[in-house]
Amino acid sequence: LRGWGMVLSGWSIVLRGWGMVLSGWSIVLRGWGMVFSGWSIVLRGWAMVLSGWSIVLRGWGMVLSGWSIVLRGWGMVFSGWSIVLRGWAMVLSGWSIVLRGWGIVLSGWGIAFSGWGIVLNGWGILLRNIGWMFLHNG
Repeated sequence: LRGWGMVLSGWSIVLRGWGMVLSGWSIVLRGWGMVFSGWSIVLRGWAMVLSGWSIVLRGWGMVLSGWSIVLRGWGMVFSGWSIVLRGWAMVLSGWSIVLRGWGIVLSGWGIAFSGWGIVLNGWGILLRNIGWMFLHNG
């Protein structure tokens, strides 16, 4: 019986050793689990950092888009003013043409009156000469 007791005691020691080996492996696997969990947390952190940068870049995109809209608006304002100024230039050009036309009309009337003046002057000279003839021959 003592021999069997020793055999059983030996098996008990062997089983306890295997239990310790398995317990060690359990600790090792738990450690690896913690390492992988840590890496998972690190990767999640990087994902959050990249997500934050994505939000920042989207914000800058919106700011630049807003500036683009503002600049387009100013462009439209200046384009509108350009059209208004072109319109005024056309109005003034029209008035210039009208005034030139009136100048031509008045110049024509001036030439007509000048012609009538020459005609009347001619009649005056003629009548004066006839008057001189009657005065001297009379």
